[in-house]
Amino acid sequence: MRTSIKFILLAIIIINIVFYLYYKYSHPFWSRSPVAHYYNSFWLSEGHIDLKRDPQNELVTALQKNEQWIQLDTSNIEELKSFSHLLDNHYMYDTEFKYQYTPEFIKWSLNTPYKHFKALSQTDRKLWSSLLERDSKIIASVTSRPLLLNSNGNKLHSFYVDYLCIAKEARGQYLAPKMILKVEPAIWAENQTNTSNLSGHTENINNNKNSLVSQYDFGKFNMYIFKKDGRQLPFKYVCRYKYYYINTRLLVLPRLSKQFKKIQNISISQVYKYFVNITKGYKLFQEITISEFKYLFINDIVDCYVLFNENDKITGFSSFYNSQLVYNNKTEGNLLTACETFYILGDNMTEIFDLTVNKVKEAGYQYIFTSNLFKNKAFIENYKFEYICDCYYHLYNYYAPPINPEECALILP
Repeated sequence: MRTSIKFILLAIIIINIVFYLYYKYSHPFWSRSPVAHYYNSFWLSEGHIDLKRDPQNELVTALQKNEQWIQLDTSNIEELKSFSHLLDNHYMYDTEFKYQYTPEFIKWSLNTPYKHFKALSQTDRKLWSSLLERDSKIIASVTSRPLLLNSNGNKLHSFYVDYLCIAKEARGQYLAPKMILKVEPAIWAENQTNTSNLSGHTENINNNKNSLVSQYDFGKFNMYIFKKDGRQLPFKYVCRYKYYYINTRLLVLPRLSKQFKKIQNISISQVYKYFVNITKGYKLFQEITISEFKYLFINDIVDCYVLFNENDKITGFSSFYNSQLVYNNKTEGNLLTACETFYILGDNMTEIFDLTVNKVKEAGYQYIFTSNLFKNKAFIENYKFEYICDCYYHLYNYYAPPINPEECALILP
């Protein structure tokens, strides 16, 4: 018995050494980053991993002589055009579907409210999003925006990193780590030299560039979350889920209801309370203020509906938005538009989805994209959606045990 235990322990040690050496030499950037690796996660408990930046990783942010950073200004139409051009042509490999981003969608996705976070109230959001220009051409982008997550009851002041895009001709040049480290200072380094955000810590900043973030006005914002489609990054994820789509012309749904009402026509506080009471019961979700809720669901981007029963009690909530994806249908000679489900929740998911499809068709969308997060599995299986790929939520500078898609109520547009 003792011999078997010793053999098992020895095997575990050897396997972890092999993993360590493999990641150290195959993925040097990530091996030096504060993420949950397969060789160290078995002794990690939920929480932050490291509050200091790796100086060796800092070297990858150095600009070449023909490069410069552009802090993305969503009020600048020329910058938005350059940004959308990069995304439309380089953000996706798929040959059937392609992106066609509008400035309005980019503005909506990036300009989420954040002034309610006291630590960020005096900070310009341009600090969190950058374009990389080389020889007067935009070759890469990365953006981030703050949000409050809740993981297993722990409040996480986080940034969501999005739109990490590298031009096809510039790939293989170690630009992805460069872009990741460009938004990382929004959490740690750049605020140390932004004296307008300081609280009397200038001396500490000058003496110690690697000081803990708790000394500065960014407060607890010292981790971030991002999505990865297709293949996971070379470290542990917090959630792996699947992505699907369906042609709306395959759905014949006669179900209608006068009690399925547009969100603009009802009490927002009532709907907000319903939304929060449901999402807070999951292992991972966003803690959202009513101002954030209004921003996300009452606008020209998102279609949002609420279902009531005969007693005027809310029994369902549905939302979807233009996915910015179009299907290049060569047979019909036109571009078919697609929407993506946002939050769909309620007592009867099939009924709510049926009602939603009618609204999707009224809006003119030919395709619906969705994931199996939250309770979406019910209508995905019922209507036989087609599988596209696996997707992953990764945490940076924080470890949380992996959860199943149906345990995750975090859906990020």
